[in-house]
Amino acid sequence: MLAAPRSNGILDLETLLSALPACKRCRSNRRSYIASLVDHLKRGRPSPRSNVESAGTSVKSSESDSGVPCEVSHNFAYTKGAYRFLGDGSPLSTVREQPRAHEPTNGDSSPALVIPEIKSEYYVDTELHQFLVQTFFKTINQVYSILEPDASFLSHESGSDEDLPPTQQFVLQLVYAIGCHCVPEFNPKLISLAHACHHRALQHIETATAEPTIVTLQAITLLAVYSLFEPEQGNFSQQIGFAVRLAIDLAGSETFDAPPLLTTLQTVIYCLENLVCSVLVRPTSLQEPARPATFDINDPLEFLCSLCRAQKHIQNGDLEPYMREAILNIDGNTLDPLLPNVTAVFWQTRLMLEDCSSNASILIGTYCRPGFIPTFLTAHWINRATRKVIEGYHSSDGVEKESLLYSYSSAIHLLGSLSTRWAGSKIIAEELQSVMREGGKGNLGPDFRSDTIQVVRSVDSS
Repeated sequence: MLAAPRSNGILDLETLLSALPACKRCRSNRRSYIASLVDHLKRGRPSPRSNVESAGTSVKSSESDSGVPCEVSHNFAYTKGAYRFLGDGSPLSTVREQPRAHEPTNGDSSPALVIPEIKSEYYVDTELHQFLVQTFFKTINQVYSILEPDASFLSHESGSDEDLPPTQQFVLQLVYAIGCHCVPEFNPKLISLAHACHHRALQHIETATAEPTIVTLQAITLLAVYSLFEPEQGNFSQQIGFAVRLAIDLAGSETFDAPPLLTTLQTVIYCLENLVCSVLVRPTSLQEPARPATFDINDPLEFLCSLCRAQKHIQNGDLEPYMREAILNIDGNTLDPLLPNVTAVFWQTRLMLEDCSSNASILIGTYCRPGFIPTFLTAHWINRATRKVIEGYHSSDGVEKESLLYSYSSAIHLLGSLSTRWAGSKIIAEELQSVMREGGKGNLGPDFRSDTIQVVRSVDSS
């Protein structure tokens, strides 16, 4: 191997150039390439990231630190322990110049989440109790208002719930289990704890669901939410069906107007059922609310409910003009205050209304936002959106093509992350990569219902 000539400890550019063999094309460009490479090495090597390509550097200055003109853009990546050169026309170079969708920008940066030590999956101490309960209320309960945060038993911090009534034990263990799944970064210990808490909750299910009360409705709704994370451990169809029947019975037994909590729970159940049935293309059982759809972003749950109603009508082909107009007139920039999961449902609805690559690309970007909580349904929408992105990529050029390539790259990364929880996501990623290689000539229809993902079948299993 050719040793790099040095002069007084500094790389001798001229000697290095004269020593390098090259073809005619390389001779005409090697000066700028080597000059930029030398400058890049002088600036120091970045710290490698585990299994992830480090942020690359693009050298485009008109003159290098060595005083040699650099008229050609050169891109470098540090990966697998060495620098790699990316040509100026490399598709990866344009992708790498943009911020990664799955990494927070400076504006989104926040202190790293500190997870308390998990001493045993059989014991939740005070610190872990507070962490999981707070995580639950800051995340999933902000989307689906199932529990009231001032419930006395949620402040239970003795490390044991044995002195609580069975129904409260059931609810508390499910809060723990769901909270484990709402932590941003995948943590195998938390997932093991979630399984243990779910198992402990099921020990009280008969007692917890024996009486037709609002507390029972809260309990069974929590169980349905948990199935969004662990579809193979539960039967969402049965659980949400039970919740629907109980909600109807409770509403019918009231001689006066339904209490606010019951109305809220009915809305939550309607949203949950419709979000799943929209993916599985099945009829729903809970009747649509009689009140008009408002699409009021100042009321997140009502906004979510309106979107779910719209999705149902879009699939049925009977969406009312006022609903269509209301959705299309919403400025996506006004949705920033909403949680990413609610914003994602909006862009899912827009994609159903306008099946175009721009909507698909924005939806993928929403899944990359910090704070988004994935469920097993997320892979379906990534699949659908990415197929539209691929279709757009192969029929576009210029900046739009680069942007769509970036969205495609983000989607594949997301599916890789999801595969640690739902193995079927890897199958989707491989299929999308195959379609991309084929030039978008594969099956571009969002045929998620072909049982590509095993977990979807488990939702309907008995």
